[in-house]
Amino acid sequence: LRNHNGGSISKNGLTTMLNNPFYVGLIHIRKTNEIFQGIHAPLISKALYDQVQEVLEGKRTGKILKHGHRYRRLIRCDRCGKHLIGETIKGRYIYYRCHTPNCRVCIREVDIEALLSRTYASIRLDHEDMRDLRDMVEETKKSKDEHLAQRATSLQLQLADCDARLSRLTDALIDGVIEKDVFESRKSEVLFRQRELRDNLEHLGSTGSHADRVLQLLELADTAYVSYQNGLSSEKRALIAETISNFSGSGKTPTIKLKFPLQEYSDWRNSMSCDQYRDRPRTRSRQILDIFMGVDSESNSPVVTDQRGVA
Repeated sequence: LRNHNGGSISKNGLTTMLNNPFYVGLIHIRKTNEIFQGIHAPLISKALYDQVQEVLEGKRTGKILKHGHRYRRLIRCDRCGKHLIGETIKGRYIYYRCHTPNCRVCIREVDIEALLSRTYASIRLDHEDMRDLRDMVEETKKSKDEHLAQRATSLQLQLADCDARLSRLTDALIDGVIEKDVFESRKSEVLFRQRELRDNLEHLGSTGSHADRVLQLLELADTAYVSYQNGLSSEKRALIAETISNFSGSGKTPTIKLKFPLQEYSDWRNSMSCDQYRDRPRTRSRQILDIFMGVDSESNSPVVTDQRGVA
């Protein structure tokens, strides 16, 4: 950042810049101390400008985060429900503790990371399964799209029939075949039916693809382990928020419950023997797809705990 002479900005120069209302769309004439509305677009909001002025005047110091612990405000105490607080011991060991008296929750960060690694490994998909699942989802999507297209055509035909009925009713009224009150009654019925059909047609157009959502969840399950291992702290936190519904601790043990349907898939995979479907990969893939297709309901599945039996 340089001043108009190309030199470094001094503290006074920076203060002058931050005090300048130009950035909120106003022009300040220093000689007359007048302020006018500028024709340029504001660069920042008035609220942000006011916050800066408070800081410059010493009225606002802001919160200082002394330690950016990776899992801050993500893990709750099983006993009191409060967030565990990260602490660095001897400059290198990180623990997450509950400071509520008598809770006695103290979990090492390395144990948390080990559990997360095993949990994400438990939902990782085989390459063969993922290939078959993508094909199955595409087949399902194609079938669904064809059904929606047929339904839309049917609704459009019914709308055209309503238009034709309205035209015939108008002709009948003009020719004196029906009375005015009969015309209005039948016209009302057709218009309400027409509105119902249009609502159904608009709903078809706004309905998101269920198959696309299923494919997103499958991709998430398949990539979660690698994303966690290679991600930055912010990316790991985002992954946890996206995949975990309950992250808590009791004593020295962290506990995780994945969101639906990831938890259901993890439970199903852990219950299966390694070679149960070795000769029937499509059968295995079909069962996996059935689990992920049921995203409209959530079951009460058991949690994954920090035990060596986790895959």
